[in-house]
Amino acid sequence: MTRRLLLILLSLLVLALASGCTRLPRFHLPFFGQLDEEALPDPIRIGLATDAPPLSWREDGRMHGLDPHLAAGIRSYARRNVRYVTLPRNKLLAALRDNQVDVAMAALTAAEVREQQLAATRGYLQAGLIALARLGQERQLSGQEGLRAEGVHIGTVLGGSGPRYAKSIRPMGTHQIFASTQAGIGALVQKRIDVLLLDMPSAFYHAALHIEEGLMPGGEFLTRDTIVWALRPEDKDLHMLLNAYLQEQEDRGSLAKLISRILPFYNETKLLQAK
Repeated sequence: MTRRLLLILLSLLVLALASGCTRLPRFHLPFFGQLDEEALPDPIRIGLATDAPPLSWREDGRMHGLDPHLAAGIRSYARRNVRYVTLPRNKLLAALRDNQVDVAMAALTAAEVREQQLAATRGYLQAGLIALARLGQERQLSGQEGLRAEGVHIGTVLGGSGPRYAKSIRPMGTHQIFASTQAGIGALVQKRIDVLLLDMPSAFYHAALHIEEGLMPGGEFLTRDTIVWALRPEDKDLHMLLNAYLQEQEDRGSLAKLISRILPFYNETKLLQAK
């Protein structure tokens, strides 16, 4: 992907985030009351991350992102009550294990869910690690060779796939794991690290927010994966229901339209066209 194209895409995303008429769709997630049907099963408790933009986050008391919009359609599709539980991303899988939620929507990759020995829905968004660096360094640090070089300071985020990848390439420089994406972004802007490894949607989102500071995503995937929802392995009926719902959204074209509206850069980037 050329630097010019990246700058154009990031500029478009900045406009989408900043403009009052083209801002990302937002709405308040209520706790729904009872449906009219009798003898409905227990509500589906949907866990949504409050801090995983652009897929799910809370701002000004409202939920934003792709996952809240997809979650809103589950109630009518399943003909069941739905209850939303909003938690930080790093607490959602524990809530799932403790039976506080039935499904976790937390910008999770299939690899992360498998690592936790949980069940994953079908993938609904292509993803993978890419490097986020300062303008002028993004090409040098976009691949494994550049990341392994002596003197390169790599940052990753706890709970994501970055720490494992960084360890696997055996960098000759340093590797620092941050408690949150925001902490990692701050370190990158302040030049305490040279590169931050993030999943592609998150990398583009934060590059757009910090375009004035010169943050740029790399032009190649370091890993490839898909974004999924996590469930307990024993909840097989719910697993089948959510897979069927996602399949229907894809077959009807609703998923592609939603992705284009909420993640305006997504269908344009050549990263997703590379084989």
